[in-house]
Amino acid sequence: MELLIVVVIVGVLAIMTAPRIKSARDGYSVNAARERVTAAVAAARAAAIHTGRESLFWTSGQYISIWTMNPTTGSWVIHTPLQHIGSSHDGVQLQLGGSGWSYVWFEPRGLTKYKPGSTTVFRLVGSAKKDSVCVSRLGQILPRSCIL
Repeated sequence: MELLIVVVIVGVLAIMTAPRIKSARDGYSVNAARERVTAAVAAARAAAIHTGRESLFWTSGQYISIWTMNPTTGSWVIHTPLQHIGSSHDGVQLQLGGSGWSYVWFEPRGLTKYKPGSTTVFRLVGSAKKDSVCVSRLGQILPRSCIL
């Protein structure tokens, strides 16, 4: 009888904590995806400065990548292979916001080449949490509370 009471109590506790665990897991996935996108934007800017060539942070659907310009051929060369956001961060969707631009183009000085009229926003949306990565017209990554 005592064992049955313990099993029931453990079951009730598990049912009560399951939504909190799911919400925390979603929050961690959104934060990890945000850090991944932030690191990729910073890497694209650093590649432009380091190589002295134009560089591009590019998104397509749920994929992100970094490209650099080959000065002799004038064509883009992939610098970092495509990375799928949703595959490593469960349930997180990458969406465009703000200017609606799907890329950030850096010139060799680290500034954005084609400056949209507003901040470029990449939204990360999970089932219970949202966050965003915002890149200014000067190529700087803005603080966490830019635009949701």
